[in-house]
Amino acid sequence: MRVLKRVSIEDINLNDHRFVFSYPLSYQRLYNSIKEIGLISPVLLRGEGSPYQVIDGLQRILACQKARVPSIEALIYPEDSLDELGGFHLAIHLNIHNRSLNPIEKAIILYKLLNQFQIDPEKIIQHYMPLLELPPARKVFKNFLIFNRMEEELKLAIAKGEFAVELAWEISKFSHSERQVLFRLGRDLKLGINKMREIIRYLEEISLRDGTPLVSLLTAEDIQRVLAQERINLPQKGEKLRQILKEKRYPQLSKLEKTFSEGLKKLRLPPDLKLTPPPFFEGDKLTLKAQFNSPEALKDLALTLLEAAEKETLQRLLEDLL
Repeated sequence: MRVLKRVSIEDINLNDHRFVFSYPLSYQRLYNSIKEIGLISPVLLRGEGSPYQVIDGLQRILACQKARVPSIEALIYPEDSLDELGGFHLAIHLNIHNRSLNPIEKAIILYKLLNQFQIDPEKIIQHYMPLLELPPARKVFKNFLIFNRMEEELKLAIAKGEFAVELAWEISKFSHSERQVLFRLGRDLKLGINKMREIIRYLEEISLRDGTPLVSLLTAEDIQRVLAQERINLPQKGEKLRQILKEKRYPQLSKLEKTFSEGLKKLRLPPDLKLTPPPFFEGDKLTLKAQFNSPEALKDLALTLLEAAEKETLQRLLEDLL
């Protein structure tokens, strides 16, 4: 049976975080509010007396402590009426009904259920993950547990939505130094998931082929020069970085693509005519795609093609495939 009473902050164990999963723990905004109007709603505690455990409201208590509030109202659950797992359940339900949990908070909950409360992984997956609005899949469960081992800078970015969960999983397999470099690269350039994955793949393959550490590849002069450019925007920097790494990974293919692109410019085909090489230039034929909406337009395209067929540039494009 819970009771409502005023409790001295000194009687609360602020170092006992077994029920706490809020991340990051920041009470500055609450401090300003509490200093102005006081604590509006009681916190939840557990225990028979000093020191009490915090079930919910640690950030409010810390804000009150900073504001030099000596005592606060609290709903107290005796230990015999609420066991520790029940207290954790209560904290989870209070939070998910009042706000959206960020990915790191969900990761902390899963970690505590597994390691602190010794809940069977299958039960966590089937029962608790849907409660946290996560798909009940073992892979997702394992991926979220990884967040608990990540650096604070990375966890904070994930919690604030400044770094995508999927990208965090992508870089989790790397060493600490590699993860830090990749994280800052993805965050600073605001790279999308697909482009980041492509960049990571190029880096891994170049590193394996050349025996060059991944961090050294990203600190190379040509890459740093691109990242330092002020006259281009972030998407342009990301694309230039991708192109540099692609050329390093596939020098011959990149050379063929560049030659073909320059040849197309010289042909000066209209937008309704598309000339494309075989995938990876593995073939001996070009593909032509035409768009038209009238017989006259088709005739114009045919004349354009006849002119293109007589140009030396087209012959060179075909020769590059042989």
